[in-house]
Amino acid sequence: MVWKWGGGVAAAFLALCSLVVAAGAAAPKPAAQNPSGRSSIRFVHAIPDGGPVDIYVGTKKLLTGIPYRKISGYYPFPAGTHQIKVTASGNTEPLVGFPVTLKAGMAYTAAATGTRKTLKPVLLTDDLRAPNKGGANVRIVHLAPDAPPVDVWAAKPTEQRLFKSATYQKGTSYAPVRAGRYTLEVRPTGSPYAVKADVPVTIAAGTNVTAFAFGLLKGEDAQAFTLVTAPDDPNAKAAASTPPATRAKRTRAKRAAAKAG
Repeated sequence: MVWKWGGGVAAAFLALCSLVVAAGAAAPKPAAQNPSGRSSIRFVHAIPDGGPVDIYVGTKKLLTGIPYRKISGYYPFPAGTHQIKVTASGNTEPLVGFPVTLKAGMAYTAAATGTRKTLKPVLLTDDLRAPNKGGANVRIVHLAPDAPPVDVWAAKPTEQRLFKSATYQKGTSYAPVRAGRYTLEVRPTGSPYAVKADVPVTIAAGTNVTAFAFGLLKGEDAQAFTLVTAPDDPNAKAAASTPPATRAKRTRAKRAAAKAG
């Protein structure tokens, strides 16, 4: 998804990627379930100018050459504290290192965020509880370093605001929605009629879904902002690193004028 934001550089929102925590000598396979006494975690490469990265747990390399926006599957790990290190691919010097403390039976998303000059790890708790019958739960995680706060609306089939003032490096609460096909619109907070992008999304019944934003508005490493959604489910496959295309939008007033003319 690519947006035009404020007449300048392409802007955008929302994306999901994953990086993984490991313990022990051998790299584990993605989690098929969340067994008692263990936790699940995925990692997100959200450093737009970071290039491909390697992921270490302790001294063991878990993942190699992970591209920007890449989403891994969930990996099972024992409950406890694990030390994570993210390096430029082929290098052992950390871009960022951080501990994660995991609780048994819980699922997590760990994201390396910011730019190379402003790196910061973000750890999110994922909700594995089943949504209401026939419905789903959705949240937004804003990982675009220089994008402003945004509101996210469901424009179709009926208009409603799902999220208000989603801010960088934070995840919203989950919002219950009915299963089905939606058009999500992203609007700058405080400008309810300025539609910057719309994104068609199909949400399956019985799922919890996270939408992550990637992108960088300015500088020589500028990246188009993208929207990628992925289920919060340790049984699901890893999300692709190439997000779906998104349409840039005119303001609601311009659309109305074009329609009237």
